[in-house]
Amino acid sequence: MEMDQDDYLGSVDKKDELTTLTIFGTRPGSMSVANEPPTAFLRTIENGKIMHSKTCSFIIYSISYPNLTTSASEKLFQPFQLFKDCYNRNKRRQDAQYQLANYFSLTSLQKSFDDGADNSFEGSTMLLDNSNQHQKQPELCIFPEAILFDKSTGHLKTVQHIQEYENRFETVLKKFNEKRISHLYINWMRLLESYVELVFRDLAVKWCHWLHSVRAARHRQSIQMTLRTRLPELCRIFWQKYFIFQNSSRQPINEFSSELLRKILLKARQKNGKSYSKISFGLWLDSKNGILIMGNGVYFGKEPSLKNVHVIPTAGICLDRMMPKDVTSKLLLFINLAIIECFYNEA
Repeated sequence: MEMDQDDYLGSVDKKDELTTLTIFGTRPGSMSVANEPPTAFLRTIENGKIMHSKTCSFIIYSISYPNLTTSASEKLFQPFQLFKDCYNRNKRRQDAQYQLANYFSLTSLQKSFDDGADNSFEGSTMLLDNSNQHQKQPELCIFPEAILFDKSTGHLKTVQHIQEYENRFETVLKKFNEKRISHLYINWMRLLESYVELVFRDLAVKWCHWLHSVRAARHRQSIQMTLRTRLPELCRIFWQKYFIFQNSSRQPINEFSSELLRKILLKARQKNGKSYSKISFGLWLDSKNGILIMGNGVYFGKEPSLKNVHVIPTAGICLDRMMPKDVTSKLLLFINLAIIECFYNEA
């Protein structure tokens, strides 16, 4: 199946390859920031399907606009909301609702969206740099609230471990950024695989604790059994249906786009009447130019078909134009968004 890369991950300058990248056109606007993408931000997205998709709009917003932190707001802290929603989904309750933004802490500064720096995506560019970083913007924690709650699982030391992973991702980037980008991909991939397993392990243990605390019928599997059976299954499903990480030396960008579409179609065709995810996540590293592409495969419609799926170029990062710490924060946030999407639909 041949796909035009310009249709999916932006226009490409043949001379410099991924130097110029475009996304769906946007319009300037002003707003007050809320705990999810505000209305005025949504209005800047010209594609109506993406604008009305709470998951898509939140991903685009979170990667490109807020200042990213590693701590959650205590005032907004709701670490059990994910498990409540997973339980309601499993019970197929009519009041079961899913919104990815509910599981991350986003503080509001109640400021105009276009105050100060230009945050309107004017010119339809998706390349990010440090120009808008660290200004007075809302703050978004890159780690899900469920992960940061450790009163019942302190012995796992998950919070300590994820902070160590953050440092490792950043250290590897500093070491291989200027040269040997292919080595950056290999080392990031190894870190990513172990990080994903760590986060799923923590979520699985807390999920068991929560089910036991509410005395959920037919959901009393022991933690040991869950870790032996469900943990490997969650990791397998994550890589099979939800996430892909590739680099230009192994997979051209058009094949990367096709893979995102394949993953989303695979989930749509296997839904069997159950709730299912309508989005896939992908990272593509341009080893020649040092650019990291974040893309999403999105499914719109009721029937699984190629005409109902699209690839969204969520963000592009020039690795030599952004501080390694900021690159790492965006990378981990994107991964965590994918993990939560997978856990909610598969737990």
